[in-house]
Amino acid sequence: PSGSPVYLACYGSDELLVLDAGAAPSVLDTIAVGRGPWGVCCPGSGEQVYVTNRLDGTVTVVDAGDGAIGATLDAGSDPKAICSTADGSAVWVGDYLGSRVYVIDVATHEVVSSFAAAGGPTELLALPNGELACVTCYTDDAIGILGVLEQELLGTMEAGIRPFGLCSTPPGDMLFVTSSLGSEVLVFGY
Repeated sequence: PSGSPVYLACYGSDELLVLDAGAAPSVLDTIAVGRGPWGVCCPGSGEQVYVTNRLDGTVTVVDAGDGAIGATLDAGSDPKAICSTADGSAVWVGDYLGSRVYVIDVATHEVVSSFAAAGGPTELLALPNGELACVTCYTDDAIGILGVLEQELLGTMEAGIRPFGLCSTPPGDMLFVTSSLGSEVLVFGY
């Protein structure tokens, strides 16, 4: 929302920066998190910030109000990708080396399940319909389609050479995927 802070994971310094993105951008706070922070997610109302820590195999949960660490959760060997479900009730974390997706319950801050994904999850995106999510699978040159209710990989589609970035249009009817070694953007309609 407008006026909300922006959160930035700083891989080299093991910190989460809290930024004021207003007319005069500035650093509001610096919060120590785990080693190798990579992805950031603010589910639901944005009261908590979830940070993947690639070198620790953890996710740090930070209170957005006071910057206190609320929990540190195990999430595989190399948690990289992160997103919240469309309803904000869960956070999904992609373990790059383990090729799994971990599901964290936002209300309890606990990992409640995990399931196999295709190779090398790098980006996760929950689609606005609340039923599906997508994951770029870097080592399999594909995107995976994930069932939110089923908590499983429903299928994959070829996505160029080493797909990395992932986004959709606001209504969720088009998906854009960057192919990092193919130097292209692929567009999928659904």
